[in-house]
This record gives sequence, structure tokens and C-alpha cells, in this order.
Amino acid sequence: MSVKSTNSDGRVIIRNGPRSLENRAPAQPKKAARKNASFLPPGNPNYRKWRDQFNPLRGLTIKKAIVLLEQAQRGIMAEYQWACRLVERRFPELTALISRRVSAIMEMDWEIKTVAPEDSDPEAIAKTALANKQAAKLREAYEGIGNLYEAIETLLMATFRGFGFCEKIVNPIGEIIELRPVSCWNLVKDGSSPRWKYNPDANNQNFESLPGDVLPMERFVWREVERPLNEIALVLFLRANHANKNWDAFLEIYGVPGGVVILPPSVPEDKQSEYQDAAKEIALGGSGSLPHGSDYKPNDGPRGTNPFIDHLKHVSEQLVLAGTGGKLTMLNDATGIGGSQGDVHADAFRQIAAADARDISELLQRQIDAAILDAAFPGQPRLAYFELNFREEVKATEIVDTVAKLHGAGFVADAAEISEKVGLKLTTKAEPQDPVDGKKTEKAQAEALANREEKDPLKKLVPQALTKDAAAAMRAKLPDVLVELGSSPELAAFFEEVFAMAFVSGAATKESE
Repeated sequence: MSVKSTNSDGRVIIRNGPRSLENRAPAQPKKAARKNASFLPPGNPNYRKWRDQFNPLRGLTIKKAIVLLEQAQRGIMAEYQWACRLVERRFPELTALISRRVSAIMEMDWEIKTVAPEDSDPEAIAKTALANKQAAKLREAYEGIGNLYEAIETLLMATFRGFGFCEKIVNPIGEIIELRPVSCWNLVKDGSSPRWKYNPDANNQNFESLPGDVLPMERFVWREVERPLNEIALVLFLRANHANKNWDAFLEIYGVPGGVVILPPSVPEDKQSEYQDAAKEIALGGSGSLPHGSDYKPNDGPRGTNPFIDHLKHVSEQLVLAGTGGKLTMLNDATGIGGSQGDVHADAFRQIAAADARDISELLQRQIDAAILDAAFPGQPRLAYFELNFREEVKATEIVDTVAKLHGAGFVADAAEISEKVGLKLTTKAEPQDPVDGKKTEKAQAEALANREEKDPLKKLVPQALTKDAAAAMRAKLPDVLVELGSSPELAAFFEEVFAMAFVSGAATKESE
């Protein structure tokens, strides 16, 4: 389902719902059955099984993480991206950032906008017609992509991973029917150059040693980010794990008070092992008894305060600071800014999502819109384009107020469209009925007749119809009036009343003569 509207600046917008079944274009069975295979070669299934069973976080240290970052800088992505894949799952702050940014952009609608001029000269009219045709073409193309929002999420994740690739899967007539995501660990880059290769087995090798051709970029939709967050998150993840491990050891020593038991010198040799077991149980916080003269010395408390909470808080602040562009420092603490904490966080991620959407929209315009419009309208200017944007929420009271003002100005709004905007089922107001027999009251009849007279084109003819002098004028205008009466039952009924009154008046006049 799409809704066509016009902005205040005159641009035509075709809106489409984000993910609901009724607003997404249904998959075309014929196209799906005839779609082409992937351009990318298949990998060795044995390598895939090995990769699935390999945990890169086991034994991962800061030194190893620096090696992975240096490899990624040279374009070797397999080990680095595989490690980041698990960090995204197991680092709570990073997981929260991803969820918030993805959910923010998934709330958006995709739209097709036009840049046609508003002038009424022939050239402007021709451009407007061209813009509308281009908008219809783009809308049809995007509705035919069955996984559009999955592709948008892949492009958004380039913010964290550094890049995101989706392969254009087309049907035999060249229409895009799928934007299939490509795993980051299956790609290799030639250093800082724009050249990429596909690494089907996810081997940890560089661009030059990897066989295969350079990827034809026109067959992909891709996004690169200069400052990916995972480069920061990988090191912070290891620091947070180190702090948590030491905190656990700290709690083992000082969380449950322990100590040392000193046995008296008079313990018999055959009882020493038994007393030692009892002493160990007591030292670990258990219960038991020891011979007279035993001494218990508890472990001393730590010097100063617990350093691990502050360290973990610092790690979290660093990641959230980088992930929100400085708009937030923590996701779970008070912000100190006016308004509720939830509103501040929601506004921050809404602003971030707007920037992400603008970036993704522009690259889709370059990598999809341009090819579609140039093929369908060769040599013509591009007057339509794809855009992601938040749905404009309008309060029901504002809609009702606008409709009332339009009605006062002489315009009538469509009841179905008003019902859709307001979210309420609308029906016409019933006319008052007599409480006894259910017929209209005399007052209601008079009001209804007055309303019909006010709106009826015959109201100016009625006084004339009751006089003999205006009969000729009435007959002259009658054909035009009858044409209008044929499409209005209310006017036809009123017409009958008018002629009945005229007939009675004429009869009375004849009798008096």
C-alpha cells in the first residue's frame, strides 16, 4: 500500500510502510523462480564447517587484537571480522548500541520523491510529467526488492564493521529482485584502494595472494565507513573482560570473608590431618571446632576502594561516546539534561538515525536509482529519487481542525482518507427522529428543507416558479436544471416539492379568477 502526498515545497512523495505485510510488495513467484544465481563463487563446505567451529575469542589478548587490526588495515578481513562477529554478540554495550541504531532506522519509511518545478509553463508541465513517470518507475523497482530492509540493515552495519556489501540479484529481464548480503569475512580489500575480491573460503590471506578477479562494483550495493566502531569495541571488549576477571578474583578473596587458622602446638600427630581439614573448612567460612588454643586471623580488607567498577564504567563511556557521536556518555545513567532520561536517549538516537538514513539514501540513489532512470529515460534529467525518512506523525485533533477549516472554505475532504488519518471509523450523523413513531420531527423537517434550499441550484427559481410572470424564465432554465437533477436524488425530491407547491399555487390563482 502506498500513499501519494505533496510536501509544502511542492515535491511529490510516494510513501510506503516500513515492514508491515500490507505495505510491503508481495514476492513475485514467477520472478523468484526464475532469478539468476549469485555472481559470487561458492566456497568449500569443509572450510565453512571449520569456520563455524572456530572461536577467535579463546586466548585473545590485546597483543593479538592489535595484530588483527593491522591485518584489517591491509585489507585482510577474515580473522578480524570473525572476531568482531562474536564481540558484537557478547559485549553488552556494543549489542545495545547496535540494537538502538538498527531499531531507529527500521522505524523509517522509504519514499520516492520528485524535484519537479511548480510553474505552469509548458516546460515545467513536461518536467512534472517526466518526474511522475520516473517516480512510478523507481517505486515499482523498489517494491520488487523482496528484502529491502534487510539490505538497509546490512548497509547500516558498516558503521560498526567498516563496510557492508549486498549483491544485486536480478531476474532475466534485469530487474533487481534481491539485495543479498555478503559476509564481511568473505571479502578482501587491496589496502586503501577501492578494489575488492571475494574470499569464498574465508582464508586469512591478502589481496594479491587471493585468486579470482576484482569484484565488479556495479553488481553490488556497498557502503564504506572511515571510522568503524568495531575497531574501538574490540580493544574495549578485552579491557572489560580483564577487569571483570580481576573483579571476580577480588570477590573470591574479599567478597566472602576468609582467613587463616593457627593450630596450637599440642596437637597430636595422629590428629593433625583431621584438625587441618577442620581448619580449612573454617577458614573458608564454614563451621566446625578446633582444639583449645587455636587462633583465627581473617584476611585484611582491600586497600582503598574497589577499582573495577570505575574502570568498567570508563570502558562503557568510551564506547557509547564513540557510538553516539558524543551525544550520550552512558545508556543506563542519568544524563543530567532537561527532560526524562528516556526522551533524551530517544532524541539522540533519532538524530543519529536521520544521519545514517541520509547517507544510505544517497548511496542507493547513486548505486540503484541512477542505473534504473538512465536505462528507462536515456538522456533525461533525473527528477525522482529514493529516500529514507521518519514517518510524520500528525495528531488526530490537528487533522480534525484542518478538515473543519477546509469545510468552512468550501472544500469537502474524503471520509475514508480522514478515517485512515485519524484512526477512527467515521459515519454520518443520523437525523433526529420522533420518539413516538420514529418519523422526523417537524423541526427536523424544516431544518432539512432549509439546508436543501441553501445548497440547491433551484432556490433562486422557487419564488419565480410561484408567479405567472416568471414561468417563461423557468421554462428556459429548466433543461439545464434537469441535467443536474438527474445525478442528485436530493435535488430530484426537492424539485417535486417545488412543482407541487407551484401547482397548488397555480390552481388557487385560477380558482380565484
